[in-house]
Amino acid sequence: YQDTPLFISASCANANLAGKCQGAGECRCGSLVLRLAGGETVLAIQDQGRTIVVGDKPYCLASRFAELGEMGVRQVRADFIWQSYTPEEVRTIWRSLRTGRELPAGHTGNFTRGLQ
Repeated sequence: YQDTPLFISASCANANLAGKCQGAGECRCGSLVLRLAGGETVLAIQDQGRTIVVGDKPYCLASRFAELGEMGVRQVRADFIWQSYTPEEVRTIWRSLRTGRELPAGHTGNFTRGLQ
């Protein structure tokens, strides 16, 4: 489970939108929801002058744990780094991951294309 960065920019999206950096005391830290040309949305997260862009759905292979086990996978990880999660959200997600239940908002990335 991970909010995988699609890219990290050394420039601040808020400063680019405003036309200048507002300064450390005036910085609008937080995140912006951006709609791409194809209609999908991404989240641009401000982090100390950088912009980290993540997809609107986390990467999650919980529903594939049995298949991964057959491949020899014995350990997986869950990252709660880039977005703000409440303790209750983390607990709910973690319990779902531990039981192999698919989380409704996740995606499997390129996993279904197969491993070569």
